[in-house]
Amino acid sequence: MAQARTARPRAGTWTARRPRYNERVSVLRFVPVSSILLVALAGCSSRGTGTFDGGERDGESLLGDADLDAGGPACPTTAPPQGSACGPQGLACEYGTATTVECDTVATCNGGRWEVALPTMTKSLCPSGPASECPSSFAAVPVGQRCDVYPLPCDYPEGRCACTVREGPTVTDASAQATWICPSPDPGCPLPRARLGAPCTSSDACDYGTCAIPGATAEACTDNLWVAQSAACP
Repeated sequence: MAQARTARPRAGTWTARRPRYNERVSVLRFVPVSSILLVALAGCSSRGTGTFDGGERDGESLLGDADLDAGGPACPTTAPPQGSACGPQGLACEYGTATTVECDTVATCNGGRWEVALPTMTKSLCPSGPASECPSSFAAVPVGQRCDVYPLPCDYPEGRCACTVREGPTVTDASAQATWICPSPDPGCPLPRARLGAPCTSSDACDYGTCAIPGATAEACTDNLWVAQSAACP
């Protein structure tokens, strides 16, 4: 008597079988391609709510008035509210016309939120010296000549000068060694100094008297923006 033959599947058909131990079965192998495309499209359309995608978070522009297609990050045209959304990390934006950064409003992007530092005009660095003791104009300052009123900052539209002494290990009697010092950055540096966060196109590093003039800063054009730079004094 002939034994019954086990029917073999015809070509082009699929039969289920029990997976072997530790064998992974790919489910996507049997999912229609159209279903995969629908899932992918749905995932793309759901992006943008509560995420940093294209410069927005919860409907707020992370770059204030900046245009992401206009050369990268930029500062808002006016000082942003404390705690509002921002980007990128570390962006510092200065608002005001003071000769020193500490006497202007500075907004810094930290952790995706603006931290706004308001100027404190009561600081000794902020007020300019009285007109009776300061030379009448920037051009009238006798740079390098000895002066008697120490320390004395004098502010002009071009920047801050001072009757002061350059920092260094040889200073013994500051009041006797004080001279008039004005900012003298390298050629190509703006005078007055640029505000932090202002756009730039050079690769300049500009020192406005950090080792001598009270409140003076150094700045550098980095990634097309002016940023604060540390300066080593002798």
